[in-house]
Amino acid sequence: MAEDMSPEQTLVSAKFVATGFLACVVVFAAVVLIIGPSESEDPMVAYLAAAIAAAALLAHRPIGTIVGRQAQGTVQGRFLTRTLVTFAVLEGPALFNIVALLLEGQLLSLGLATLLVGAMLLAFPTHGKLDQFTAEASQGTN
Repeated sequence: MAEDMSPEQTLVSAKFVATGFLACVVVFAAVVLIIGPSESEDPMVAYLAAAIAAAALLAHRPIGTIVGRQAQGTVQGRFLTRTLVTFAVLEGPALFNIVALLLEGQLLSLGLATLLVGAMLLAFPTHGKLDQFTAEASQGTN
């Protein structure tokens, strides 16, 4: 599929995937905020979610880059793979922090989920990022 795609089609596909990941987190957060979070005296889930969020914030770029380099196929397919993996690494902890917010009502969890969404927005696919990925692939550094 990716081998028949133009760079513009690749970018549109990557943006579509990224938007889906973002929409999932934002809609779930909105539902939790409408329902209203619970309160807990022991925020263990929030602390665990915070640790996982920190790991994801540190690891999302290296993991996406490594997987993008090792993926088989065309440059477009590898770019799509990198986008998917990068956003998946950020989405899971964001959703976990929203669950922690629902269960324990810790604002830390809401803040970290927001930070993870910010990281997703910074990683959003653009023409420049696709061009850079393509250039690095042609030089063999990607």
